[in-house]
Amino acid sequence: MKDPVEYLREEIHRVLRSLSFPETEVYFEKPKDALHGDIATNVALVLARAVRKAPREIANLIAEKLVFDSALVASHAVAGPGFINFVLAPEHLRDVGRSILERETTFGNGNELSGQRILLEFVSANPSGPLNIVSARAAAVGDSLCRIFRARGAHVDSEYYINDFGNQVRLLGESLRARYETLLGNPASVPEEGYHGEYLVEFARSVIRREGDKYHSLPAPEASQRLGQLAVQFHVQEHRKILERFRVPFTRWFFESELHGRSAPQAVLKQMEHTGAVFQEDGAMYLRTSAYGDSKDWVVKTSAGQPTYFLPDIAYHVDKFARGYTQLVNILGPDHHHFPSRMSAAMRILGLPAEKLHVIILQQVNLLRDGVAVKMSKRAGEIVEMAELIEEVGVDAARFFFVLRRTTTPLDFDIELAKSRSEENPVYYVQYAHARIASIFRKGQVLLPDASADWSPLAHSEELNLLRRLRELPEVVSEAAAVKDPHGLTTWLREVATQFHRFYHHCRVLGERKDLQAARLALCRATQIVLARGLDLLGVAAPEAM
Repeated sequence: MKDPVEYLREEIHRVLRSLSFPETEVYFEKPKDALHGDIATNVALVLARAVRKAPREIANLIAEKLVFDSALVASHAVAGPGFINFVLAPEHLRDVGRSILERETTFGNGNELSGQRILLEFVSANPSGPLNIVSARAAAVGDSLCRIFRARGAHVDSEYYINDFGNQVRLLGESLRARYETLLGNPASVPEEGYHGEYLVEFARSVIRREGDKYHSLPAPEASQRLGQLAVQFHVQEHRKILERFRVPFTRWFFESELHGRSAPQAVLKQMEHTGAVFQEDGAMYLRTSAYGDSKDWVVKTSAGQPTYFLPDIAYHVDKFARGYTQLVNILGPDHHHFPSRMSAAMRILGLPAEKLHVIILQQVNLLRDGVAVKMSKRAGEIVEMAELIEEVGVDAARFFFVLRRTTTPLDFDIELAKSRSEENPVYYVQYAHARIASIFRKGQVLLPDASADWSPLAHSEELNLLRRLRELPEVVSEAAAVKDPHGLTTWLREVATQFHRFYHHCRVLGERKDLQAARLALCRATQIVLARGLDLLGVAAPEAM
């Protein structure tokens, strides 16, 4: 099947040469108003300065010389300040339907990322407590991007980085020891900077049930250290369980202690010292990141000789590059706004390709119930747990809702809307369209159409408009990969569902004459395939019945 975009691009380049106009990139977009056509180009506006003519005049000159394959393009017109709009031919739209039935689960795939090795690091929550809803949003976005990048040809690995070393683990151990001793009848206070959540009381109680008072007789530092490691292991296991339930697998769980075990932070510090980018002030060691595009310099080693979090983070990213990835994508929470410029500067200091590091700063999640803010978990006290949310609304609704907005935008998550079985619930609306198609095949007691179906009877405007929507999947997935944001898929899926319901309202499927019924069943099957494909790229199920 010919690609009309590539066909038109070649044809426009031919016309530009015939008019002796400068060569330029020819880009296409979807017109904001569907009445203007299916695709449009602004090439005339791009050329205006070089050609020294009005964009609309240039557009008319180009349009007059365009020659079309009528099986691909039905018509074209100049509009607005100089856009050239194109209407795709019905025969091409029918070919799209045939292609969907031929390709099924590979429709929407592409190869623009072929040869790329991409590492996504996301969630990476501290192993000091349960995962919260910001981690849940990161999981939904990160895993969706893994699926999208793979669909466009990349080799993709996913990684969860575990901070199991240093001051926070010490504080975790001391906090757990205080809870442990208190339960044993020896009241102790949690450190002021420690972890105060009630979940540590529950864990301390489970330690006593399993192991009794064995840690009471140990010196306090040793007891805290051993209890801290127990808490890390427990929380990592809990994180694994809830993420597996959320359909988020990781290629690797990377422990910070691995870096320290091979002295990687110290080696990186020496390497940076050799570049002259490290300096001392008040006994602390600073990295001169301000000379490499950052707003300030950062401490990498305190005056007490302890590495800051920044130093092992640098070593971790050096390790990522050493593994041969062509792109690194980090998904971080809203409190990491300093990270992108700081880490990019460190990579430049070390001579690494900072431009290959892409950092997505996810914005806050506001949890609502019927429009009223939900401030805390029943169990954890100060956080809303990911596990509690999934238990209440389900995996499908949670995953879909977490990617409903752009990653750069705060997200309002309404629990009652996510649970509702109504058209107002976007995931229910899309899944219902898929299930409705399955019910058509059950009711008609017909076999699923295959690639040999005859599409020629399809001519109704709602049939062709539905095909127009279906043909957009490869473009939507490609755009999501390019901008590194799965949000566009949710919008498009709802548009497909809306167009399918319109088609079903206007075009009877079962009970029509034999050839028309067969063609419309083929269109239903193509829609079902595309809905399932789009939902799968978001890690959401496509049910056969609801």
